[in-house]
Amino acid sequence: MVGYEKKILTGKKNFLGAMVPDITRSVDWVFLYCDLISWRANDVPSDVLYSFSILGLRVSHPSEKEPYRLEWHPVNTSMINSIRIWETDGRGNPLDLNGIDVAASIMIEKE
Repeated sequence: MVGYEKKILTGKKNFLGAMVPDITRSVDWVFLYCDLISWRANDVPSDVLYSFSILGLRVSHPSEKEPYRLEWHPVNTSMINSIRIWETDGRGNPLDLNGIDVAASIMIEKE
């Protein structure tokens, strides 16, 4: 949930978030990266886990993005002791989300 404090929302009100993420300054796409993967697309190495357009997202409202279909990428290590996930705009600039928390879920499957 982007833009909200950590608390339970109850009732049927139209809730607005108190911590508005500011990603609207010429940001059209959001890219999520993961240092655990590396794969090649059109002979270009990539560690992009997922990308999505911000078209249709409402500022200060919770948003949730989920891939239409799962994509499995090879893991680039034989032992996992940490995972780093970060987000950028389409130009590779880190997104300033005004200090709000972002949650990401990934699935890891052993071959």
